[in-house]
Amino acid sequence: MSSSISSTPTSVAAAATPSTLITSTGIGSGLNISAIVSALTTAYGSAQQGQLTTQQNLLDSQVSAFGTFTSAVDKLQSTLTALESQSQLAGYKATIADSSIGTATADSTAAAGTYELAVQSLASAATLTSAAVTPATTTIGTGTLQIAVGTKTLAVTVDSTDNTLAGLATAINTASNNPGVSASVVTTSSGARLVLTGSAT
Repeated sequence: MSSSISSTPTSVAAAATPSTLITSTGIGSGLNISAIVSALTTAYGSAQQGQLTTQQNLLDSQVSAFGTFTSAVDKLQSTLTALESQSQLAGYKATIADSSIGTATADSTAAAGTYELAVQSLASAATLTSAAVTPATTTIGTGTLQIAVGTKTLAVTVDSTDNTLAGLATAINTASNNPGVSASVVTTSSGARLVLTGSAT
């Protein structure tokens, strides 16, 4: 009995697989990698900086608004402090329609209302008249004439150059320390008179 073993050539082929291509662009590529990276970094940083600037501006405006609000609150507080005084709330103010004729004030005891101010007579300047002299050129003697107006006093020295009514009037009117008195000579049926008139009412 004979046996035979036959062998059949077998071929094994490796399965084809996609190949992965890895490339590196850099040295020798002609591209400025440093500049590209710098540009990308700057662009990213600018966006972040813009956001930070916007947030900073928002915070600044909020701080400014808060400061304005605080100032308004302080003013309101000072006003309210004044209103805490009972005398301020209960006080009255007196006014006159025509302030040229007088003034009015009110204290804590004043009662609210409308009042009338009646003027009985108007103030006038004080006048002093001497006795009559005839004729007007009559000498009136010499000496010192004292004229007092309030707390002020005028001393007029009368000598032979002004010892008439007209001379005395001139001396009074031209005195450097005249306290507010004008002198004049008025002729009446009974004779001439020296009239002194105050300038204040």
